[in-house]
Amino acid sequence: MNTKSITRASLRLRKARLHHRLVDSQGNPEITACPEPVAVVLAEKQRLETLLWRSNRAVRAYCACSRMIVEASEELELLRRVCSTMVDTVGYRMAWIGTLADDPGKTVQPIAQAGFAQGYLEKAPISWADNDRGRGPTGVAARTGEPVACRNMLTDPRLLPWREEAARRGYASSLALPLKAKDKLFAILTLYACEPDAFEGDEFDLLVELASTLAFGIDALRVALERKEAAQALLQNEIRLRALYESMNEGLCVHDLIYDQAGQPVDYRILEVNPKYEKILGIPRDQAVGSLASALYRMEQPPFLQIFASVLETGEPAYFETYFDPLDLHFRISAFCPNPGHVAVLFNDITKRRKAEEDLKRLNDHLEQRVSEQTIALQSAKEIAETANRAKSAFLANMSHEIRTPMNGILGMTTLALKRELPEDVREFLQLVQQAGHSLLDIINDILDISRIEAGKVTLDMHPFQLDNVVASALKPLEIAARQKGITFQYSIEPDVPNDCLGDSGRLRQLLTNVAGNAVKFTSRGSVVVTVRSLEPEDSNKAKLLFIVKDEGIGIPQKNLRSIFENFEQVHTPAHLKHGGTGLGLAISKALAEMMGGTIQVESQLGEGSTFSFTVAFNAVESRAEAPRQVPSQARTQATPLNILLAEDDRISSMFASNVLKSWGHQVETVEDGQKALEKLRTEQFDLVLMDALMPVMDGMQTTELIRSGQAGDPHIFIVALTAFALQGDRERFLAAGMDEYISKPINLEELRLVLEKAHSAATRNTPASPSHTVLRAPFIAKS
Repeated sequence: MNTKSITRASLRLRKARLHHRLVDSQGNPEITACPEPVAVVLAEKQRLETLLWRSNRAVRAYCACSRMIVEASEELELLRRVCSTMVDTVGYRMAWIGTLADDPGKTVQPIAQAGFAQGYLEKAPISWADNDRGRGPTGVAARTGEPVACRNMLTDPRLLPWREEAARRGYASSLALPLKAKDKLFAILTLYACEPDAFEGDEFDLLVELASTLAFGIDALRVALERKEAAQALLQNEIRLRALYESMNEGLCVHDLIYDQAGQPVDYRILEVNPKYEKILGIPRDQAVGSLASALYRMEQPPFLQIFASVLETGEPAYFETYFDPLDLHFRISAFCPNPGHVAVLFNDITKRRKAEEDLKRLNDHLEQRVSEQTIALQSAKEIAETANRAKSAFLANMSHEIRTPMNGILGMTTLALKRELPEDVREFLQLVQQAGHSLLDIINDILDISRIEAGKVTLDMHPFQLDNVVASALKPLEIAARQKGITFQYSIEPDVPNDCLGDSGRLRQLLTNVAGNAVKFTSRGSVVVTVRSLEPEDSNKAKLLFIVKDEGIGIPQKNLRSIFENFEQVHTPAHLKHGGTGLGLAISKALAEMMGGTIQVESQLGEGSTFSFTVAFNAVESRAEAPRQVPSQARTQATPLNILLAEDDRISSMFASNVLKSWGHQVETVEDGQKALEKLRTEQFDLVLMDALMPVMDGMQTTELIRSGQAGDPHIFIVALTAFALQGDRERFLAAGMDEYISKPINLEELRLVLEKAHSAATRNTPASPSHTVLRAPFIAKS
């Protein structure tokens, strides 16, 4: 639009306004007084000058912004320059450009501004939502996408929220121009003038055209920027690819296949290689590029030609490892088709790896041979160890037998002697012999126990029992011993401790006796207190018990607290040494506690006493009423004599047992071996056979087998194993051989009474007796 067009438009506007002043609202001529001609001319001149100034203002704005759009290279800088030009060059009071934020308040956020802002936009926030803050020109233009003008900001009710701030800064009228790119609104240009009705006619049209041009220019800048960024990204990508290509740890070559007239591949040309190719193959790039593979590698048939042709034909990559004879190297190769007609090959020299694999294979073969040899050696060692273990078990069994047999004689004959009328000094001597015998038997039992534990021969005999009975039977003898020493002995079981348990009551009794017996042994004055408590078990089906043994004895030095649970360890102080012992009791106790799922520990101060505590775990069982105990009656045994056959090769043991049985009123026949026992049974009637296990000519188990087979008298006769074999499993072995009961040597007289009672019951019923499940092994001979 040129100046003449603007002038013609101004004249048309002037005529229209002049006509409007000469007619009323109905189009009738106004009856007014004619003004003075000079005043009319001056007023018209001033009005025309104002119109011309406004038109020139819009033209200046359009021309200046057009130049800036052509020269611009950055969007935000262009918008800032446009705002500055509108104020500094064109003459508007203020100009600002805002973007539409997608926040809850839908605010219009300024990104460029110039003029008398002075916090106006911050104090009078503008929204593009349909509310009081969004009904001004800027908000309406944002919602509708159309330009909106305000003729007078001081009277327009839409501008009420901003009127006070606008008046303070001299804003009278405003114009909001949407900026669109590809029909998408991205910003609003808002102008403020200091006079009312500033944005009308040609000025309005020119500013709308300016906004369209500005939007087009910004769109062009964005397109140019996108292209520039794309070009830069492409360049950077090319640089990265080139760097990758140059620094690859794999050799790379690109091939172009060559076909004959029949369309069959006959060769391929090397189009490009990377530095790693040159390093691996030792072929310079200028020699490789452009060469045929057959000539380059000096081969009649180009290597891997058919594989590369298949990759090119199918588009499927190929991976393989191969040996390349011309270079005496092994390669791992990947071939793929980067674009039609070309095959790219990546390869690595794996010669060192192959050699390492071959070395490893040879080493593995060697190791397998060594392992095979070691396995044979270990198998041999295992067989030797098993043989030694069997020999050790046999030795333990033999030792038990050989020691218990004479001990049975010693203790038995001492017991018989003490029943006689003796001088007091002789009786005292025999009592000392008996006491020494029991001590020796305790030592023998400890040694055998620890040997069996170390050999893994000890297993738990699981059966139901009542805890209070086991505790009482273990502690009552210790209570008597403590009373004789003049010390107080107390024991208690807390109410919440379950009484019905399933476990090995014998091993519990042994463990408790060992620990509490030590307390009595090493306490000379004061007290020994044993307490049984219940602990929270980890398994709801188990009962976990805590046994606490507290004494006021001589105590243990701190340095010995750990070692006392080791085999043959003793505290070497005068106070401890005078009590003697093997140093095995606590080691056995520790092993038994661990076997029963618990632990053992000690707290002690030298001279102040000790507190031993151990835990054990038992399976819980339902409470049951305890059956009344059958206490054998000595009077009944004596009133019902039995005819007993005693098969025993040891003369002393035979003499002792025979003497005891006869003193109880029974008839006893003795034989020295199993063969003679069979002869007796064939010719005479007996109620009971007491059978030694180890005898000359025929042992007890062979003899029992022949009796049960009906080859010697009554096959159901009551047979009792009377043996020095007392290791774990021996009782079960003899019962399995057909014997009805089992008594280990040295003989416990109370157990012998019980067996005689059972034999009498069996003889009375005249039926085979069922094997009992009561363990009749005893470590000492009860005093009669």
